Amino acid sequence: MGSAISRVLAEHEVVALTSARSALCRISAGESFDVILCDVMMPDFSGMDLYEGIARQAPELLDRLVFMTGGAYTQDAINFLDRVPNARLEKPILPRALHDAMASILPLGTAGAR
Repeated sequence: MGSAISRVLAEHEVVALTSARSALCRISAGESFDVILCDVMMPDFSGMDLYEGIARQAPELLDRLVFMTGGAYTQDAINFLDRVPNARLEKPILPRALHDAMASILPLGTAGAR
């Protein structure tokens, strides 16, 4: 999915990672991102875990987090999505929806944002 998103967002600098844990490590090390796209459900370290980690380590990035979901299949995921205000994209994600989500977070004129 990362390569498909990278293609759709070709006008942006995209960093595609396959692990929410590695994303949190990069954020903890001081990297900042204009938009963070993350699946809700992942093995080992979920999007919910990433949200909690960002809340502790870089809370200023929380409003930049957009969740991608094919559906919340556990009660924990349902409760989490009901609780957090973050935008979410339902799979399959249409290019227009992805661009709209980016535009809702990025200031105008930031096509090269990361």
